[in-house]
Amino acid sequence: MPQLSQETARWRAELQAAEAAVSARSGPLQAAQQTAASALSQLNAAQARLAEAQARIAPLEAEAASADAHVADLEQEILDASEPDQEFPGRPGGAGQRQRIAALKRQLAQAKAAAAAAHATLDSGRAALAQAGAEAQAAQVRMLSANAELQAAQTAFEEARQRLQQMQAELARIDRWNGAIAADPLDRPALERSADELAAQAAALEESCEWARVQFEIEQETLAALTARGDELAGRIDRIGLTELPAAQARLRELELSLGTLEEEIRTTLQEGPTP
Repeated sequence: MPQLSQETARWRAELQAAEAAVSARSGPLQAAQQTAASALSQLNAAQARLAEAQARIAPLEAEAASADAHVADLEQEILDASEPDQEFPGRPGGAGQRQRIAALKRQLAQAKAAAAAAHATLDSGRAALAQAGAEAQAAQVRMLSANAELQAAQTAFEEARQRLQQMQAELARIDRWNGAIAADPLDRPALERSADELAAQAAALEESCEWARVQFEIEQETLAALTARGDELAGRIDRIGLTELPAAQARLRELELSLGTLEEEIRTTLQEGPTP
């Protein structure tokens, strides 16, 4: 049957196109999968660095606070050691007191240096935490972008795969029809099934053609109505431009002249004053 030969050729061409589409989409899908996996690995590493940086902050804060407290204690000791003798207020402190104060001041200088170092380490830890947070956020953005690309690639591949399956099913059905027609001896039940399927397909095609024809007629009627409405509106615009608009412009000029006259009368009355 020429019709089935044409259908077979058409569906084989469609099948080849579907196979090519699947092959073309498999590459981008694999690339998107690799990109998503790499983005996930980077995100996990960034989150691990962020957690590590967060864990370092509390000990550094405690160390800085301890160093500050040590400085405050030494300063208080120096103040206490510098106070005059309560029993003999006027008597200056002895050599032992001066030596003790000097030793405390040396300790204070060392404590302040240690506190400054502790705060510098804390500031460095906080900077590292901020950097780790920014890196984790950037990794999260890359992960979301990679997932979106992967989803798009998966959708495109799945659509192509489904199209390929559809083409394979259609071609298998036509091959089955051709086999039933060419069978020798004829397999009457198989031939009748093929005839029924062909009749059903023909009916479906006729229904689709009828639906398309009705839709075309509806669109034609809609287009005609819109065209008529457009012509009507164009005519109204032309009439307004030829008749109503000039009359309205003339009326506007009259009102402007009347307004000018009234304003002149008001100015004259104000200048002359009220009539005695």
